[in-house]
Amino acid sequence: MSMGTESINTVPIDQTVVDAVEEMLKAEAEDQAEELKKALKKEIDEGIVTVEVVDSSVIIRINEKGSFPSGSADLNPGFIDVLDRIAVAISTRPGKVIVAGHTDNRPISTQRFRSNWEVSTARAVTVAHALLTDPTLDPKRFLLEGHADSNPLVPNDTPENRARNRRVELIIKRVKEEVLEDVSAVKPDGAVENGATVEPTIDQQQPGVFGPAVDELPFTVESENIIDPVIEMNSVNSDDLVPAVTPEDKEQKDNANSNEDAQRDEVISIEELI
Repeated sequence: MSMGTESINTVPIDQTVVDAVEEMLKAEAEDQAEELKKALKKEIDEGIVTVEVVDSSVIIRINEKGSFPSGSADLNPGFIDVLDRIAVAISTRPGKVIVAGHTDNRPISTQRFRSNWEVSTARAVTVAHALLTDPTLDPKRFLLEGHADSNPLVPNDTPENRARNRRVELIIKRVKEEVLEDVSAVKPDGAVENGATVEPTIDQQQPGVFGPAVDELPFTVESENIIDPVIEMNSVNSDDLVPAVTPEDKEQKDNANSNEDAQRDEVISIEELI
C-alpha cells in the first residue's frame, strides 16, 4: 500500500451530476404536489388551500379564509383536520418545512398583537404546533418565519387581493447542496483514507482461472500481491533456464548411480581373482 498525507473523502461533482440532482428533486416535488392535491381536493375546490411547485419546492398556501378568524392567530376548529392530512403527506417525504406567515398592508394594533409582524409570526407558530402533533414529524425539519406585509402575492389594492395576501405558506424544500454533499461523500476505490491508499481487493476484480473463487479463500488478498502468471519469454536468457528437478527424477538418478557403483565393484572383484 502506498502512503498518503491527506485524506480524500469526496468524489468530483461535475455539472452533469448537478443537473441530474436538480431533475430528480423537481420530479420528487411534482410527485409530492400531486399527492397533496389528492389529499386536499375538497379544500382546494373551496379556495381555502392551493398547492403548487416552484423550482424543486412544494408550496402549500393556506388562505385566511376558513383557517383563521380575522386578526386572530387561533385556528378555526374545522381546519385542524386539514392540517392533519397535510402532516401525513409531508411526513413521508424528506426536506425542510418552512412555515411562513403573511398579512396584508393594513396596520394592526391590538392588546395581543402590536403589528403585522407579530400576527404573521404567531400564525406560523400555530400552524407548526398543529402539524407537530403528528409524532412522525421531526421538529428539526421546521423553520418558522413571519413576513408581515413584506412579501405580497398581489397588490394590496382591493379587498380580494388583500384576502389573498393574508396567508400561511408551507414550503417543503429539498436543499440541492445537501444532496450533492451526500453524493460526494462516496469513496471510490483507491481513495486515501486515514493516510493510506485503499486498494481494491481481489474480490472486486474479475475472477481468474488460476485458482479458487475469492469467496472460497479464508483471507483477503490485496491486489498488489497478485502476481501475473504470464511471463514474457523474450525477456529471459535461454542459458539461464534450468530444468526443474522433481522427486521422481532424483530417485531415478540415485538408482542409476547405485547400479553403476555395483557394476564397478563387480569388475574390481573379477580382476582380483585373475
